[in-house]
Amino acid sequence: MSTAWTSIRSDIRVELEEAVAAVYTDVILLAWWNEGQSDFARRSRALTDEQFTDTAPGQQSYVFPNKTTEVMAANYKDGALTRCEYPEFAQLTASGTPTHYAVWQDALYIYPIPSSAATGLLYVQRFYEPAELGADDSTNLSTRDIMAIKSYVKMRAYEMSGDLQMSEWHRKQYEQSLYERKLEALRQREGGHAHEPGIVW
Repeated sequence: MSTAWTSIRSDIRVELEEAVAAVYTDVILLAWWNEGQSDFARRSRALTDEQFTDTAPGQQSYVFPNKTTEVMAANYKDGALTRCEYPEFAQLTASGTPTHYAVWQDALYIYPIPSSAATGLLYVQRFYEPAELGADDSTNLSTRDIMAIKSYVKMRAYEMSGDLQMSEWHRKQYEQSLYERKLEALRQREGGHAHEPGIVW
């Protein structure tokens, strides 16, 4: 289920008692939203999925999908790859069936280097950030996560208007929501239920 930014923005404006843009423009509210959802995703580590891609013979590195913040694990075919540090891969050129991986900058490196093509059999379990919203976009975040990020936007709004007491109140609401979401996500991962259905990358 998706929620339109225009609907979220209207709710925020009601809560800020500014139905029509005056102090807070639509542009600045959207900027705070995008800032907030990025902060929420990175700190809560609650947004996870699996991304699949093809391998090509002789190709060792595969650029991550957009908005990947961290890799939890990588698999090739039905086997888990062992994580190594990237420098260990620097001088290795053997080809075969990949058994190890490393992360360097925005790419996944696998070794041995694939000797044959494989369709959709390399996949990573990752943390990610939502795509930035535009004025006419919608978000697939849960109602709970939307409520948390609304608190972030209101924190920033009251900070700008000089009402530091209200800003601090909403900061505490945001931090509490973030903490609860982070704890819930950690428990889900430990129980093996953290991942959404896989997506072709």
